[in-house]
Amino acid sequence: MQNLVENIQITSVKPNSSFISSELARRKANGYLTANVSLFIKADEPMLIPGMPVRWRMTTFLRLRGYGRVATVGFIDIDAGTGEVFPLSDPQIAEMKGRAEAAAASLEFSAAATS
Repeated sequence: MQNLVENIQITSVKPNSSFISSELARRKANGYLTANVSLFIKADEPMLIPGMPVRWRMTTFLRLRGYGRVATVGFIDIDAGTGEVFPLSDPQIAEMKGRAEAAAASLEFSAAATS
């Protein structure tokens, strides 16, 4: 899997009153993921990323009942100033779904092998 956070130089960026909170960013990301990708793909802890615009970045992961967190499948960004989601492209969504399906299939294989 490609490095999910490519070519980012972390500098000292601190949240301020003009940024949405990390919790609100995560809720917005989870709403977007549920509506556009899958009910089972969730956003992880937000990390503030410098740039124009400053954004909250979260890795996304597959979470399955009975297994909990299964696999990291991608990432999603939220504009820290406006709270808008940076929409995922169709190829990004397909890649996330493909990673999730592969992870779920490996669970099924593992469970069948131990039965």
